[in-house]
Amino acid sequence: ELLLTTGLILPTSRIGWKGYVSRLKSIGIAALGFGLGPRYFEAPSALVEACKAAGLTLLIVPDATPFLTISKAYWAARARFSEQHLQDEVAAHRALIDAASKPDPPVEVLRRLARAVDGWAASLTSTGKVNQIHPAGLVEEAEALESEVARLEVAGVHSAASFIAHGRYVAIFPLSVEETVVGYLAVGTADQLSAMHRRVVLTAVALLSIDSIHWQRSAS
Repeated sequence: ELLLTTGLILPTSRIGWKGYVSRLKSIGIAALGFGLGPRYFEAPSALVEACKAAGLTLLIVPDATPFLTISKAYWAARARFSEQHLQDEVAAHRALIDAASKPDPPVEVLRRLARAVDGWAASLTSTGKVNQIHPAGLVEEAEALESEVARLEVAGVHSAASFIAHGRYVAIFPLSVEETVVGYLAVGTADQLSAMHRRVVLTAVALLSIDSIHWQRSAS
């Protein structure tokens, strides 16, 4: 969050500013907007030093700029950011659904999912062996994944699991057909999956599960 203040009832001592900035950092404040005019004509040097020491961004708001103007600009930017995220998520879902109509759906789903989460995506057998992985050249990641899956005995787990392997966050989701786990989908990313990415992965899980049903029917 961005906190705006004119400093009317804030500390005046160096120790007071240091403690104030420390408390802001501890509760997750991302930046402090300090308004000039009502009490200060320039930011107190003790405040500037405290912000530098704590790594808190300090923004100086000129006297002629109302806080309301900043608030409106902030929320407008947040709205644009949220809209862009929504558009990106819809595009990712559409790309996965389109992949299901390709000649080799599992390969195409993995390829597009890896791109959507900016990492890798792999399909596993019901015993945890890596079947396919995209990008295809990630041999070391595949080996690390298999060893972790074997250790966790993921074949007997029907819920999602997550761990760190080869320096990446890995999440595994079961592919189920009529209450039977027929395989797993794994994704590896530099950071933990966001809520948006998790929803995209669950779409891939549903598509791969449907493909497993088609494969079983054609095999029988």
